[in-house]
Amino acid sequence: MSEEKRILIIDDEPGICQTMADILESHGYQAISTGLGRQAIDLAAKQDFMAALIDINLPDISGTDLLRTLKEQSPEMACIIMTGCGTMEHAIDAIKAEAYDFFVKPIDIDQILHRLKGIEEKQSLKHELADKTAEIEEHRNLLSKALKELSGIISNVSESKDFGIRFQNPDLQPCFEIKGCARKECPCYGGEPRRCWQIAGTYCGGVVQGEFASKYHDCSLCEVYKHATSDPVFMIGEEFNNMMHILESKNNELLDAYDSLKNAQSQMVQQEKLATIGQLAAGVAHEVNNPVGFITSNLGSLGKYTGRLTDFIKELSAMVESMGSDEEVARLKSLKKKIKLDFIVEDITDLIKESLDGADRVKKIVQNLKSFSRSDEKEHKYVDIHECIESAVSIAWNELKYKCTVEKDYSELPHVPCYPHQLNQVIMNLLVNGAQAIEDQGKITIKTWQEDDSACISIADTGCGIAEENLEKIFEPFFTTKESGKGTGLGMSIASDIMKKHNGGIRVESEVGRGTTFTLRLPLGQEA
Repeated sequence: MSEEKRILIIDDEPGICQTMADILESHGYQAISTGLGRQAIDLAAKQDFMAALIDINLPDISGTDLLRTLKEQSPEMACIIMTGCGTMEHAIDAIKAEAYDFFVKPIDIDQILHRLKGIEEKQSLKHELADKTAEIEEHRNLLSKALKELSGIISNVSESKDFGIRFQNPDLQPCFEIKGCARKECPCYGGEPRRCWQIAGTYCGGVVQGEFASKYHDCSLCEVYKHATSDPVFMIGEEFNNMMHILESKNNELLDAYDSLKNAQSQMVQQEKLATIGQLAAGVAHEVNNPVGFITSNLGSLGKYTGRLTDFIKELSAMVESMGSDEEVARLKSLKKKIKLDFIVEDITDLIKESLDGADRVKKIVQNLKSFSRSDEKEHKYVDIHECIESAVSIAWNELKYKCTVEKDYSELPHVPCYPHQLNQVIMNLLVNGAQAIEDQGKITIKTWQEDDSACISIADTGCGIAEENLEKIFEPFFTTKESGKGTGLGMSIASDIMKKHNGGIRVESEVGRGTTFTLRLPLGQEA
């Protein structure tokens, strides 16, 4: 059994370990279980595991401490926390310890299998990416070595044949002069002699030519090439020049491909972390929703009971005042005044109403958090853009409320086809960036409108702005204007990729000291 399919189960309940092991093995995994954290550390030191399922309450060590130890020992192992008492503190500790996921007992084994399948696919993709990167690196090294060897050969020719002077090649004449060409738009027209066979976009042969070695016209038959290589020494020099040109072009292509792969790998890691946080947030939101529900219900019942008690107290007071002696009535009024009964009866209704309002606000926050954190949602569907904006504002509110006011100018829009979670991610990124750009107090304005066949969203801040020389760079991977350690430089790159995925676009306008405006465009009625 490959270590890629090996799962470590750590739970002090033997029945749970055995049940999960049987199910995992029936799906092609090798399951090894233990009830002790120390024994799990020893097992992980002796053999590789694809993933570990960790109970947070163990007899000899806490699940969170075990998680940290296993991640230090085996960074590639995906660790999933299981607990019967999922709290916000547990979830936050798990996130800090780099947990892959967080499940509350009783465990849904189908969800476990789904997560393991995802881990398996991601590890396979990482291995494939690593192999591809190694292959490209090997090719690049080979090309660099070949380039260096050819440079050495050219140097030897220069030393023995006075090749440095001959590289100037006096026989290399301007092609437009030799051929009598008058096409001024050709790259070779006018100026110093150039090796036209190495230049793309020339018009030789009556058609536009491509890069060197992929031209439609055979340059070796051209009188310009024949004239430049009439001397055998010059021919050798030009042949080496051609080889060098090809190698340099291919090496540059490989460097670009290598950089693209590194950028893609970094973006994949960043998106994987965002997805994991989203999954953990959704689990926490689900757990918060339950107590909020019964608190709201109890407050409703308490309001009804309070009303009845208030009516009873009023009726009882009226009876005492009508039937009791003057002394008893006076004592009753004195007691009511002493304990501030009238104020309590009036205030208790307001307290319950305010508490119900607060519980309702918590419920809305939880609903927005659950909606925003649907990181596994791959469905492309029609959504209300304004709901996406409200969800993103709610999630980012803690970042916004101390720095700025948020003004909204919504126009009536039809539902837009998109991936809601990804659109939420873009909007929240722009909101947080806008808040961070404001030093003291400012304003963020969100505006929506329809333009032709597109829905448009603009997010404008009154922050410090972006220098003109940086405007074209902000969508490049790893470029950031933030201080070191405060930004990955991937947020805007990912946002740009998401908008391209939607067949839409993102543009930026900014003025230093006055603020920045980002405008998103999403096509209406078009599948991404």
